[in-house]
Amino acid sequence: MKIILLFLAALASFTVHAQPPSQTVEQTVRQIYQNYKSDASTPYFGETGERAITSARIQQALTLNDNLTLPGNIGWLDYDPVCDCQDFGDLVLESVAITHLTPIMPMPLCAFVSLKTIKKRPHRH
Repeated sequence: MKIILLFLAALASFTVHAQPPSQTVEQTVRQIYQNYKSDASTPYFGETGERAITSARIQQALTLNDNLTLPGNIGWLDYDPVCDCQDFGDLVLESVAITHLTPIMPMPLCAFVSLKTIKKRPHRH
C-alpha cells in the first residue's frame, strides 16, 4: 500500500501541464493562406543539379506527371488543393471564419476561407 501511495505521489508531482497553443486556429489558417498573394513568386521545380529544390525521386515524379499529361491539360501535381486552383497569381485572402460544428463540443472546428480575385490594371505608358 505504501508503494502505491509513493508511486501516486511521484506521478502527481510530475504531471505535465498543457501548454496554451502558440497560435489561435484563425491565425494558423491565415498563416497557411498568407503565401497566396499576387506578388508571391512560385519556385521553379525543373531545376537540376546543385540548384534543385527537389530530390531526384520527386523530380522523376514531376517528369512522369508531365509525360502522362495531355497537351493543354493540368497534371495532378500542378493542382493546388489548398486554394483549389492551379495559378493563384490573382488571389488574395478575403476572410477567415472559424465555426464549431457542434454546440456541445469545442471540437471539431470548421474553417470557412474566402478568396477573391484581384483584377490587375493594365500598365499605361
